[in-house]
Amino acid sequence: MNIKELLDECDRAYANNDYSRLDWACSSILEEDKTNETALTYRLYIFCDWRQYHLVFRLADKIQRIYPENPHPYNAMAIVHMDKKEFEKALGCCEEGLKIRDHQGLRKNKIEALISLNRIGEALKFYNNSPIPDYDFTEALINCAKYSLITFDEMSKSEVVEYLLERCSYLKRRGEYRELIEACNAVLEIDRDNEEALVMKIYSFGDDDEVFECADYAISIYPENPMFYFIKAENIQGDLDEAIALYEKGFSLSKNPESHWFYRDQLVDDLHERAEQLEKEGKYDDAVKSYDKILYYKKDDFKALDRLEELVSKYNINYKPTGHCNESLQMRTNARKRAEKVEDQLKNISIGEYDDDYVKGCSVFKDYTSIDEYIRDIIIVLMESYPGRSEDHARFLVKCDMGYIKSAYENEEPADYCAIGVGYCCG
Repeated sequence: MNIKELLDECDRAYANNDYSRLDWACSSILEEDKTNETALTYRLYIFCDWRQYHLVFRLADKIQRIYPENPHPYNAMAIVHMDKKEFEKALGCCEEGLKIRDHQGLRKNKIEALISLNRIGEALKFYNNSPIPDYDFTEALINCAKYSLITFDEMSKSEVVEYLLERCSYLKRRGEYRELIEACNAVLEIDRDNEEALVMKIYSFGDDDEVFECADYAISIYPENPMFYFIKAENIQGDLDEAIALYEKGFSLSKNPESHWFYRDQLVDDLHERAEQLEKEGKYDDAVKSYDKILYYKKDDFKALDRLEELVSKYNINYKPTGHCNESLQMRTNARKRAEKVEDQLKNISIGEYDDDYVKGCSVFKDYTSIDEYIRDIIIVLMESYPGRSEDHARFLVKCDMGYIKSAYENEEPADYCAIGVGYCCG
């Protein structure tokens, strides 16, 4: 990609909140143009999103020296200060930035800094004098956790609930559970039995008793919602059978069991633990039933399949393979064939000689004649990106994630960008 194409990629990645892709695009631009203003500016917001606050201040200082008319350093620093609850400092950054140029982000942060400082009248006056498209004062109050001040002048109750739920999701992603409970309570003040708010509120409790009390209440209202059973099961300590029963109840109610892969894995872990206990007690028939049940929920759990076969053979257990067990057997056969094929493919890929310029060239998608050439570049990048990583280790990482590599090749992702995912997922 040339710089113009990379800048377009930055815009798309930022619009989609894909900060990993945005970071790659910015890095690629800055390799060619070390002081590109757009790339440097986008990096400010990458560091904000990743909470690398020291890098925000360092980069803001650099941009201010090179591009003194750019207001974004002040906006990024305001975001950091807001995150750190340093509202006076955030307000100061907004004031300085707005002296340079009017900017919606600075106006929004100024309003929210004033609200957070309980200067509500000033915030409302500034808001009325500087309206921001698609943003109103109720949203500002919610963003600042001033839930008791919410009114329904500009937004209807349903709109407020919708925005509050967006806020709840944001807080959940950031792991801010104390405020998440407050935000959920704000939803429940308006919509007493809101299903989504109840799920997130239960999820955020740290105390098991509170989890169970809230989960039982939610189940009494929404007995068909699998999430309440899953969350309760996840927090049970010491009662394996009850946890398994709750997980299974949840899956029996789910319209899309595959979407609950996290809780499926939790259930599978519990079933493995129960199967191992049954083996220790000499209850091999029951252990086989547990392993069979694992295959019902996770057909590619070949550890369970192997153990099931060993027990049936060793103790002459009368077990007729179920449909899901037969599917697992076929999947294992296919997996072994794929592994052998990948092994043969990797054997034919020779690394040979390369230099630093060659490695730098992996930052763009080359005119490859085959996927083997692409895989070679990924192996090289993996070796060079981590000090001391051997070629054998790099090849192992590639072998673990061939599906992802094939997809990246078809989407023409640069080898070094693909290598980040391979090294992260497998290494």
